[in-house]
Amino acid sequence: DESDCGGIMSSTSTARPTFFRKSLVDAHRKQKHGGRVTADSGRLRNFILHPNSATRVFWDMASLILIAYDLIGIPLDLAGFDLSEGRQIIDVFDKCTAAFWLIDIA
Repeated sequence: DESDCGGIMSSTSTARPTFFRKSLVDAHRKQKHGGRVTADSGRLRNFILHPNSATRVFWDMASLILIAYDLIGIPLDLAGFDLSEGRQIIDVFDKCTAAFWLIDIA
């Protein structure tokens, strides 16, 4: 129908890109058993943790510990407390927490 937006929308509104349809079909094929995604292939599937696995519980506990460290350590560091005795250890721990949060986000 040429009446909507001078024909601009008529060609794009009915045809969807092929990649969009393919991704919807792939997502539909992967969903089984109550909505769980069971992908048969893919390199990233090994990095998805099941919510009830021991690895996920460990990851969540490590997250809680690092949140507690960040809640205490960052304000002390910004306030300028002299922590020169253990500065090397704190620097290493700060780098480890930054790496942990980077991995957690990815």
